[in-house]
Amino acid sequence: MTIRVSLLSAALWFGAGVAPGLAGHRCHVYVVDVQRALSLAQRLEDGVLPDDQYEQQLALSETRFDEFEPVVREEQLTTKHYQMPHDGNQITASVFYTDEALGIVGEDFALDSVSLSVVVSAIRHENASSVPGNAIIETGFSEFSVLARVKQFVMSAGLEFLVGMECQFAESYDSLYRALGLRTTDDAPESTNSLNGSPAEPPSRKP
Repeated sequence: MTIRVSLLSAALWFGAGVAPGLAGHRCHVYVVDVQRALSLAQRLEDGVLPDDQYEQQLALSETRFDEFEPVVREEQLTTKHYQMPHDGNQITASVFYTDEALGIVGEDFALDSVSLSVVVSAIRHENASSVPGNAIIETGFSEFSVLARVKQFVMSAGLEFLVGMECQFAESYDSLYRALGLRTTDDAPESTNSLNGSPAEPPSRKP
């Protein structure tokens, strides 16, 4: 289980970064070949694969489809379809903006609500959120939100894949920091450990 969780983190870390300078909401769907990614993680753990080669080869284990812009409006559904690698199974990915508030803070501020859902099956569906076996999340968003993801492990063509969708609600982390009146990555000092003031270590890429 530990290595699978590490695989999730590593694959998303290298393949699903925030694209700076983009206006509006943007989403993309991705597929990760689990066995290939696990094999790379094991080779890295055994010391037979250098970090730089691991990053390059891990990126090759992921199929990332083109970004799309969901229609941001209450009770508005945006659905996209993609074909799975190696066979004819279809990915249905849906983004639905609800008319309900989520995560009310104080008297004057509430988060808008959006649901993200994905499902893999033999046919295309109008709405992934209503299909058995799907993965679905509902989350709140605002101008202070950046990312949300929904993902699941599926079997297709006898192979295991991680299928997911990531949606970006803010232009970039810098735009979020500016909205909150914080320093941006351009003018921030060297990252430090908040507990002892020492330089912070980069996120681990090993399982």
